Amino acid sequence: MPFILPCLDARADTRLTERSKKSLSAETGGRKEDDEECVLTMASRFSHDDKLFLRSKISMLESDEYANATKILTTAGWHVLPLIIEKIQDVGCLQVTACGHCFSGLPLLYTIMSSGFKCPICRCGGNAKIDLSANVPEGMCANLWTVLSVVCDAVRKRDKMERNHDVHFSTLQIARQTITVVYQNLPWVVRFVLYKEAHPGMTSEPFAQIAMKMKIDRSVLESRPDVWPDMLQLSAGVRGSSARKLTAQMGKCASFFVEIDIDIETTRHVVFQSVKMPYKRAPFTMETQTCHHTPTTIGQCTLEFKKCPYGSENLLTKASFQVVETRLRSMIIGIAGLG
Repeated sequence: MPFILPCLDARADTRLTERSKKSLSAETGGRKEDDEECVLTMASRFSHDDKLFLRSKISMLESDEYANATKILTTAGWHVLPLIIEKIQDVGCLQVTACGHCFSGLPLLYTIMSSGFKCPICRCGGNAKIDLSANVPEGMCANLWTVLSVVCDAVRKRDKMERNHDVHFSTLQIARQTITVVYQNLPWVVRFVLYKEAHPGMTSEPFAQIAMKMKIDRSVLESRPDVWPDMLQLSAGVRGSSARKLTAQMGKCASFFVEIDIDIETTRHVVFQSVKMPYKRAPFTMETQTCHHTPTTIGQCTLEFKKCPYGSENLLTKASFQVVETRLRSMIIGIAGLG
């Protein structure tokens, strides 16, 4: 007996026909392929345990995080499904009327109601979407329609949620990879601005500015590639004669401040700037100098010193800049005019 599944596209041919082994045998003259395997179950299309099939689908959904996130599994309609399943009869074999291909009935109904009406063999049907909110199709078991409508609705919404998550995750990963490339390729510079005065005023002119290139510390990104770090760190190291020359220049100053810039051609974007600091303390004690940012900039800079093996002075060997990633990203977007 044929029945028509309700479809959102009125032009789609969604007819299915119940077939018995005897009727198919009469049509084909009793050929061997009459009892061939169903491509959906890899078993006889006339023999299928429909109750076991439905229970397994329900169990699978109840253990799936995306299905649980749809909230369908907490509804009253979902909880009565086991009772309704006990009342259904095995569907048997169904034929896609338009093309004539036959399948185990319930797996076919589950497939086309959850993903779209399309013959699994020849793709006949155009993947038309079945209307799960419609009344029971004439000629179809009401209990079966009730169970499949609820289960397939959960499957659809579960799959949509997973697709949305995947798209969001992919977009986020691309954004993170892109911004990482941006961070690494920006011309980062740490600049030491030196003054003769211990307490320079607004009109004071620095007698020297010493700039060094900085690099992104990738150790956190490489050690935990799936976890985006809360903080990013850049650093610039100084060795040998460069360290001695830098320290000699700083030895001539009474105060200084540190600046972290993005030096793009003729434009300098200041990301970090410290308050003016007296020079004397850190080099003599070899303590790490912590430089906090001014109100208009972000992050924290630290200066590390090392005892010079050739004299009594302590050499400045490394400048490190640590900043909250989200704040740095916002600043760079603002600089680029994308905000």
